[in-house]
Amino acid sequence: MQILMRIGKIIAIPSLIMCLQACKKETTYNISGTLLFSNTIPIPVSNYSLTLYQGGSPGAPIAIAASSSSAETVTDDKGHFVFKFTKGNGTFFGVPTSNSNSVTLFNYSSSTLPQIWKTNFPYDSKTNFDPIYLCKKVDTVIMHVYFLSSIIPTDSFTVYASNLTGGVQHVITGLTISANSQVNLDTVINGTFGRFDFTTKKYLSGFWIDSKSRSNPHFFNNSTDSLAEYDESKLTLNYTCD
Repeated sequence: MQILMRIGKIIAIPSLIMCLQACKKETTYNISGTLLFSNTIPIPVSNYSLTLYQGGSPGAPIAIAASSSSAETVTDDKGHFVFKFTKGNGTFFGVPTSNSNSVTLFNYSSSTLPQIWKTNFPYDSKTNFDPIYLCKKVDTVIMHVYFLSSIIPTDSFTVYASNLTGGVQHVITGLTISANSQVNLDTVINGTFGRFDFTTKKYLSGFWIDSKSRSNPHFFNNSTDSLAEYDESKLTLNYTCD
């Protein structure tokens, strides 16, 4: 009798999984909104490509797997956009589930406008986004650097930033700076920031500096400063160079 009961359980488990797989149906989210340039420049951004992307995750060696998912659209002449988005599928020890990874709204293809990158997009709790701002605009961005080591005129720095017309690069050479000094290395007029987190309601700096200095090149990352949600007249980003 016990043997028959064990056989019944073995048969029941795959049958249950097959049933769950057959019955499971993902929800399609109808997402709409209007894309404006910024809160102080509320001009519709037209003919701008947008992508919603949810990353996947491999199953092995973990028993949780998820497939990626994406949706694409283009804003109309009034900046209006519409998405139909379905989450990726997933499995947990063979049982079907939904992909629970966060979703990002982005555009990397524009060369004449700031690029948008908005993480933790709340597609499952909100369906109308009116408006969404393409970027945060700052009239004057000061890039302030604390130099731990001395800098000589042959050292070279490249500043990567963005403004109203897209990405910009500034090459800076010919500096003489003493160790343990603080210097305003560069100033960007009409700087724009497109990396936004819907959870924290903060922007992250996309301005970074690459440097080649003597035989031991320095490299600095983005400023780690988090930025307020709306436009500002002046902002200082802080960096450290070893």
